[in-house]
Amino acid sequence: MNSPSSDADGRDRRLRGHDPDEWLALGRRATLKTAALGVGTVPFVRRVRGGRQTPYLDILSVDPTDCPSVLVNVAVNSDPGRSGELDVDQFTVIEDGVEQPIEEFGFTSSAADIAFAFDNSGSMEDEIVRMQREVRDLTDAIEDAGIDARYGLVSFRERVRVERDLTADTAAFGTAVDRLRPGGGGTSPRRENSFDGIARTLDLDFRPAAQKVVVVITDALAHYDGDVSGVSDLTIDDVARRVRESGVAFVAVSPDQSDPTSSIRVLADRVDGLWIDIRGGSFSEVLRRIRELVTTAYVLRYDTDAGAGERRELTVTVADPELGLERDTTTLDIPDDADCGDDPDGGTGRRRTVMITANGPIEYTLAVEGTVEPDRYGGDFAADDNDDPEEIADGVFSYANDTGPRAENAGPTNFRGDRFVFSGAVEEFDVDPRSSRTDYNVYLDGRNTTVGRVRRFRDVDDHSLTITANGPVDYTVTVDGTLEPDRFGGVFVGDTLDLPVETSGGYLRVTDDTGPMADDAGPFAFRGDRYLVDGRVRLLDVDTFDDDTAVNCYLDERLTPIDEIVSPLPGGDGPLEGYASGTAIEGDGSLLAILSTADNQFGYTAVVDGEAEKSESDDNAADDGDQVRSRGGVAVIKGTTGDNAGDVFEFTGELLSVTVVGADGGFEIEVDGRRVTDSVVR
Repeated sequence: MNSPSSDADGRDRRLRGHDPDEWLALGRRATLKTAALGVGTVPFVRRVRGGRQTPYLDILSVDPTDCPSVLVNVAVNSDPGRSGELDVDQFTVIEDGVEQPIEEFGFTSSAADIAFAFDNSGSMEDEIVRMQREVRDLTDAIEDAGIDARYGLVSFRERVRVERDLTADTAAFGTAVDRLRPGGGGTSPRRENSFDGIARTLDLDFRPAAQKVVVVITDALAHYDGDVSGVSDLTIDDVARRVRESGVAFVAVSPDQSDPTSSIRVLADRVDGLWIDIRGGSFSEVLRRIRELVTTAYVLRYDTDAGAGERRELTVTVADPELGLERDTTTLDIPDDADCGDDPDGGTGRRRTVMITANGPIEYTLAVEGTVEPDRYGGDFAADDNDDPEEIADGVFSYANDTGPRAENAGPTNFRGDRFVFSGAVEEFDVDPRSSRTDYNVYLDGRNTTVGRVRRFRDVDDHSLTITANGPVDYTVTVDGTLEPDRFGGVFVGDTLDLPVETSGGYLRVTDDTGPMADDAGPFAFRGDRYLVDGRVRLLDVDTFDDDTAVNCYLDERLTPIDEIVSPLPGGDGPLEGYASGTAIEGDGSLLAILSTADNQFGYTAVVDGEAEKSESDDNAADDGDQVRSRGGVAVIKGTTGDNAGDVFEFTGELLSVTVVGADGGFEIEVDGRRVTDSVVR
């Protein structure tokens, strides 16, 4: 799976490029997803809107098992969709009405776990024979698509049996299918133990990052708790809840029956699954459509702030170049026992895992300030016995090693790797493939990420804070702890000059502006600033210039209300209060000159507790690109100059600080012609 490009990283794609009226007019799906498979009593279940047949978008599965990370698999039944031509900017993910940044995006899964729950009662003889004859075509096609697939098989009639746990050995899976023998059957009216068979299939050892598919094949109704047979203690509600919480794509091949307590077709409807009429098409067509489900789906990953046991509405939209805008809606169900990373104590001391995998030889270096040790707990991604760290500085431990298969064993699906457990801050992390044909993946706590994100990882007390807007805004952030701009790529980064000023109370404060220019403002034109924060946010205040500007704030990349971010001090800590005044310079209509004394170019930020405006003196003057923003009695001056020239501003109040970036010493600061460089420069 590939991450979106850096300029889209964390982007607030609030229906960007979509007509809101058109989007809102799209009705919520109310039919089974036979359209995605194209088989059943009729070839497609269709709705008609605006002269065309819809829907062409289907959410196949929503997997919250690696919460807070959520994997969404969708199918787009158009020519560009089936061929993988759509990109991340054509999709949106909306949870409870709020768009979520898509963290990772790809066409087809890199890994898939496919498990069959097969009714092997006497009446299923024809289906069993066809499965035995044609299953090899399914596994061959998925292997040819380069997907790391595993297959499992559970059989059921009155009793449930695991014929084969999930395995990548297609020959072993084929042998298990060949051993299926029809016989016996349920009671009259004929029922089989489908619910228990499905539940046992959901208990197989699915991989957290793989696309998960469960296919149940039966020609009968299900036993259920309350049907007086005593065969099952599960109800359709129990099974539906388990399917939703498991995050599988659920495919039902069953009769077109409507019994609300025991029909597998009804169960598929309840979980937004895919249903195929067992009497309506050839079995080879069924397997072909299952193959397409795995090999032509789009995979979207986003992070949710939902907690254990929560249910939220989830909508995916796509803007297809041929068929236009479509959406599909389902629910996100977080399991009651999910660990979504909630840590009321701030997570201090938590141990993390980092894993490097590759399908060819690579070299890597990892250095951590804190503790780090090889994780040798089994599997192809465990550290080797000789993966021991070197202490390169006091408390800083480093590994320099290689991993991946040998060159002669390299291949697109033959990944190997090393895994480590650490706590503290990552000081260095580099990965160097020995061949341009080698693909590698990096995982932090089991989640696919990037080298850059691991490289800038600090202990879990270090959080990111992002302020975004679709029009010009001013903001102030005050932190009891450390505060620094995060300049790691994208459109939501701290500017070079977004540096904090220390207040007399020992707090750090940034007063700045963000969002697009007024001429570029619009409902989808979000821009913002991002900071790294270690400590408590004491003040977060954002002012907009008109009622049309929308503001979103994110804590650790999750949309969060301001009142949940801030821990205010008793009595408040307002924007005018507490700036360090030991070096402040009083002015009353005074001229501040920021002068270049060399052939250079540099940027600057000045903070005035009072008022400021552009001015001129001698041959120097502030130009159109320089800015003065005021809010709450504090003026922030930002600009650039150089090449032995300078900028001039008039101010009244206290000049609190001037920050200069990139001048290499070739500058001077003057107030009313008096040199004050050493007094006010930070």
